[in-house]
Amino acid sequence: MLFDDFELAITDAVLAKIMANDPPVTFEEVEEAWHNSEGPYLIDNREANKTFPSTRYFIAETAEERLLKVCFIPLLIKKTIIIKTA
Repeated sequence: MLFDDFELAITDAVLAKIMANDPPVTFEEVEEAWHNSEGPYLIDNREANKTFPSTRYFIAETAEERLLKVCFIPLLIKKTIIIKTA
């Protein structure tokens, strides 16, 4: 897929936010959902959520078959995916 060779990255603040969910979402679950995603990735074009580059998202299962919606920003030059939320 388009982002297969990209590295996943998450800030401490975003990790703390998703871990505070009920139930918590771990970075490992985000990675599992990422590897299970099939694309195409949708673009979040809501005015309040606009970023550059555009925020994209998908819904995919973890290894435990839990569905996660993962929002991310692809940094093409750095070949990095910044996780915004899950």
